[in-house]
Amino acid sequence: MPTDQDLQNLQGKTLTVEKLLGLFQATARDQAVVMQVRAALAAVSLTTVPSFATANLFAEVAVVPLTAPAASGGGDDEDATTSVLQEQQLHPPMVVGALPASRAGLDSVEPGTPLIQATMRMMTRRVGQLPVVDGFAKLCGVVTWESIAAMRARGVQGTVVEDAFERGEVPEVGWQDKLLPAMDRVREHGYVMVRSPLGEFSGIITRADLAERFGIFAAPFYVIGEIERTLRDGVHRRFTDEDVKQSTARANAIDQLTMGAYWHFFKSPGIWEQLGWPEVPMEQFLADLNAVVDIRNAVMHFDPTPLAPRKMRRLEEFAGLLRALHF
Repeated sequence: MPTDQDLQNLQGKTLTVEKLLGLFQATARDQAVVMQVRAALAAVSLTTVPSFATANLFAEVAVVPLTAPAASGGGDDEDATTSVLQEQQLHPPMVVGALPASRAGLDSVEPGTPLIQATMRMMTRRVGQLPVVDGFAKLCGVVTWESIAAMRARGVQGTVVEDAFERGEVPEVGWQDKLLPAMDRVREHGYVMVRSPLGEFSGIITRADLAERFGIFAAPFYVIGEIERTLRDGVHRRFTDEDVKQSTARANAIDQLTMGAYWHFFKSPGIWEQLGWPEVPMEQFLADLNAVVDIRNAVMHFDPTPLAPRKMRRLEEFAGLLRALHF
């Protein structure tokens, strides 16, 4: 954790939100992290412009005195009356730099590399393309399985990469480019090259990278969906709309219950006893449900940082508990 002196040394400097969070050994901005970073900066009379709580994870923020006038975009002092939860709901669109492949470096070949070596590397590393770089580190193009097949179709029996690689403009994007438009280029070309803020190529994103990453992002949605369906179906089997009206859930029907409202419904007088779970501690169940609600809210804000494994396990454990209880 940074000392007061460490933070004071940041005054007048710029750094990415990702690096700022890294000083606090954090990778995502949940409510606790935002409050911790804000309090630590405020303790040494510092803030950021724009606010680290709402800026893109890979955007740069300036560390300035807490009394400094807010620049466009606003600093933490400008947001003092805004709740942390409201700030978390303002996450900007996901960007290319959120994908690890965008910063994983390049595995390249030269035009004179024997084609058999290039294809062997593509097979062993399970990639569909390799950037082609000349002796002066200039990007010449990309060799792909499609370009090799096209060469063969033309009747050319090439022996080196130069005979087979795709020449011309290479599709490329930057770290801070929005991911959804970039996905269209990946679908069209099968890949895009990624440039860092310094202008250097820092990685390559392929269809496989998108499939893997969105599989990681999609998993929490599936489990949360299962939990919500199980809770609703279970309440439908055991209770009526009138029970909901008489509860403290502030809803008039079962189908109006939100994830957060289930906590109030189960805690209402007489409701827990009707569940028939004498060996399940109510307070523990409600604490687990509350944790799931917090995770669900964070997931629905589409933060570019994948859900932490411990939080994913928390979701899976609660879903498993509901299954075990035959709810």
